[in-house]
Amino acid sequence: MNKDIPPEQVNTNEKSSKKSVIKDFLSKPIVKSDSRYMQYSGLGITLAAVILVFLWIGMKLDDWLKTSPWFTLALTMIGFFGGFYNFYLTIQKLAKQDKEEDKDYEKKYKH
Repeated sequence: MNKDIPPEQVNTNEKSSKKSVIKDFLSKPIVKSDSRYMQYSGLGITLAAVILVFLWIGMKLDDWLKTSPWFTLALTMIGFFGGFYNFYLTIQKLAKQDKEEDKDYEKKYKH
């Protein structure tokens, strides 16, 4: 321990160090979000969530307006097609990124 630093300041530095460690731990994600596995698995969850949200909104509108089952059917179909369209676009984007990474890998390691 350095004798030039007063004891009050040492405790403050230790406390701020502990806070810094805790802050770093809590601010970092547990799993890297740029992982391909996470991106692909997130697609299925997103697709299901979109369909279920539109289904729920349609059911609530049908209950409120007494128009059963029209809003439920229409919004479920919109959610279904919109979700699959988003799924398709995201798969295309991820496939393009994979191809570019493969080309970069081949350039770097194959001579």
